[in-house]
Amino acid sequence: MTPERWQQVKDLLQSVLEQPTGEQTAFLNQAAGGDDPLRLEVESLLEFQEGNENFIETSALEITARSVGAESQDEMAGAQIGPFQVEREIGRGGMGAVYLAQQNDNHYQRQVAIKIIKRGMDSDEIVRRFRNERQILANLTHPNIAALYSGGTTDAGLPFFVMEYVEGKPINEYCEVQDLSIEERLKLFRTVCSAISYAHQNLVIHRDLKPSNILVTEAGVAKLLDFGIAKLLNADDAPEAQMTETMLRVMTPEYASPEQARGERMTTASDVYSLGVVLYELLTGRRPYHLKNRLPHEIAQIISERVPERPSTAISRAEEMPEGAGPTTTTQSTGNTRPVELARLRRSLRGDLDNIVLMAMRKDPARRYQSVEQFSEDIRRHLERLPVRARKDTFDYRASKFVQRNKLRVAAAAIIFVTLVAGVVATIREARIARAERARAEHRFSDVRKLANSFMFEFHDAIKDLPGSLKARQLVVQKALTYLDNLAQEAGDDKALQSELAVSYDKIGSLTFDVSKSLEIHLKALSLNEALVRAEPANTKYQEQLAASYGYVADLSRQSGNISGALDNRKKAQDVMEVLAASEPSNIRFRSQLADVYEEMSMTLTEIGQILQAMEQGRKALAIREVVAKTEPAKAEYRFSLALDYILVGGALLELGENAGALENYRKALTVSESLLASDAISSRYRRNIWVCYSRVGDALIRTGDLTAALASYRKGLSFIEGLAAADPDDKGHARGISVTYLKIGNVLAGMGKTGAALESCRKALAISENLLAFDPSKAETRLDLAKIYTSMGGLFTSFGDLAKAQDYLRKGQERFEESAKSDPKAVTPRKGLATAYASIGELQARLALHASGINRIQTEHWREARLSYQKSLDIWRELRESGRLIGADAGKPEEIAREIAKCDAAISSGPTP
Repeated sequence: MTPERWQQVKDLLQSVLEQPTGEQTAFLNQAAGGDDPLRLEVESLLEFQEGNENFIETSALEITARSVGAESQDEMAGAQIGPFQVEREIGRGGMGAVYLAQQNDNHYQRQVAIKIIKRGMDSDEIVRRFRNERQILANLTHPNIAALYSGGTTDAGLPFFVMEYVEGKPINEYCEVQDLSIEERLKLFRTVCSAISYAHQNLVIHRDLKPSNILVTEAGVAKLLDFGIAKLLNADDAPEAQMTETMLRVMTPEYASPEQARGERMTTASDVYSLGVVLYELLTGRRPYHLKNRLPHEIAQIISERVPERPSTAISRAEEMPEGAGPTTTTQSTGNTRPVELARLRRSLRGDLDNIVLMAMRKDPARRYQSVEQFSEDIRRHLERLPVRARKDTFDYRASKFVQRNKLRVAAAAIIFVTLVAGVVATIREARIARAERARAEHRFSDVRKLANSFMFEFHDAIKDLPGSLKARQLVVQKALTYLDNLAQEAGDDKALQSELAVSYDKIGSLTFDVSKSLEIHLKALSLNEALVRAEPANTKYQEQLAASYGYVADLSRQSGNISGALDNRKKAQDVMEVLAASEPSNIRFRSQLADVYEEMSMTLTEIGQILQAMEQGRKALAIREVVAKTEPAKAEYRFSLALDYILVGGALLELGENAGALENYRKALTVSESLLASDAISSRYRRNIWVCYSRVGDALIRTGDLTAALASYRKGLSFIEGLAAADPDDKGHARGISVTYLKIGNVLAGMGKTGAALESCRKALAISENLLAFDPSKAETRLDLAKIYTSMGGLFTSFGDLAKAQDYLRKGQERFEESAKSDPKAVTPRKGLATAYASIGELQARLALHASGINRIQTEHWREARLSYQKSLDIWRELRESGRLIGADAGKPEEIAREIAKCDAAISSGPTP
């Protein structure tokens, strides 16, 4: 039947159905106008309508199957198909029947499901679809998708395939029988999303997602079934196949997307819509639309135009289901639910879940979630009380989410802060009281000191690892610093107060993100601690504080580019802590702090190229960490430090060229970090450390030559650091992490020959780093990041042949590296970067020389410029080697550059290319 003829049948059928029942036959005979085939076709459809209330809701393939496949359900019972013996029929659909069978051979003994095409349904188009389903299943291997075992053709020539037999209940029935909570339903639904996402990644859309195609086993494992109408996204169907599909309109109307109901082109967004309908039903116990005995154009109109109720509104009513449709009403939505429980359920759906479900079901595919991953991620964020994509990102919304995640901590912090403010006000007032009341005022002053210290330490510890806490931490800095400066004026010779001030300055300095301001605060603490140790050299508390202050100042010196200052302060801290640890060998805190000092010393030595010494310090730290972690296995802080030292030692091994050892240590760090995150899923520093681990694993994999695995590792790390940045967009450290990762991804893509993708990744890194430098121009590490990005982009443009842009970026990179190298000549990383930039400029000049073939003077000038740049690069590499700072992977750089200089000399001496 042609599309035009089918449209004529539909139009006439619609007109007949609009007539009173007793007048339909007469109207049809007159309207057919002597066209007997047309009249007979419409009569047959009318007869089927009279015997089947759900005629219009049943797919055309199923109707055809019923009309031509009237075989007995038991006719295959006992049949042998290869090694499989059929037991009984367990279901049938539009194209075939499904049988339970037993496999008994030398390899397996198991129950399987066999799907066989029905007799009478073996037209070319339907056989093509059946085989398409078999091929689709063969390509999909996922724990939540029913597996395909084998396939073939029966003795009668009918295609069949053998698949995993899933004994379970439809997902909506399972949720009811198990009486799952909203949270449990959402988690189960996310496993379904993972299966659909996997299918989409393999270029397959399901097109018939509904509860009966999602079974859940007794073990609670969801299994996705029936890819019978699935479609390969890159399939190139013949025109006649597309016409047949449009005429049959294969779908289940209640779960079909608007574009599917209209017979338009479908995409992965269509599966997103159907998943939204399934989630709507799981949460409310009712479907968003009630379709009963409607014509196709009416179904399309309802699905395309009618806006469904919000789930929080629909939850109070059970759906009026067609007879035999099966249960969908949940215990959450029955009329018997107590009003208090119903109100609680409405509150749980109102807001995020309303918006998530309705965003998935938007009429316009472009306004839905653009992938199942986005849909599932929003559900995860809701479960973790994080802001979701489906709601407008306002300050009030983010603040409410922060409070929901940290109710107790926020309440405690608010009480402490209010009490502190009240105490400070009271102190100022009491300080003005006459001399007669001085004793009472001093007593109050002491109480406020204790309260202030409690606020700064306990509040700081309560929020330091919380995503989104940056603004609160900055407020602490601003208020507390003013308070400390005022208190310092009153300290006099009170050593206890001076000690409290020193510790408080160090705490506040650690919360400050401006490097110069932070250094200024820590130097105040250092000055107080040095004075205290001079006054009481045997006081271990003061010595401990002094070592900590040296460490803070050293770290900030390193960030400012003053490596020499960092090294001096590290050595002072190490001297103090070695004496303390030796004086009390059983003191775990002292040993842990000594490990901190060794760790920091190792990082500083690495930056100046003293890798062997850095390795020695790192192994000292790691030895202490391993013992401490075993002694106190319940202390998450000690395990976190252990992961950091695995990373540290791995870095030194990588610099020495011991790639396998580096990879082993990075993976140990990742294992420890993942166990920590499992115990505290919202900790931002645990998530950040996992990003570091994946980044370092990628570095090591590049050295081993496995670029594909390195790229995958970098992208895993990127998902963690992007999540942190999304939760706390004001944290510049997260932003820098994203930039660094994009640069690494760009470099590995360039190594794989994917220069276009590499350039795009580097551009993302560039945009972030330029914003960071504008925010804090004094940040040495940002300047160094930009130098690396410019140099990488220059190399990419050189490979593209865009030599003008290449020259511009390489000059920028050279200038940035020169700035960094001048700020501290002992730092190795800027000097290595500068040597690399000079070499890249030399390569560019050599290319320009080749492009200038035939122009004698210009060509010779380019070769000389190339030689000059290579010579500058060689001078730096040789200086690093002579100072003992060039080992491991870079040890052969001088010889490599020397060979390039020789090529330039040969070109210059031989004269221009004719």
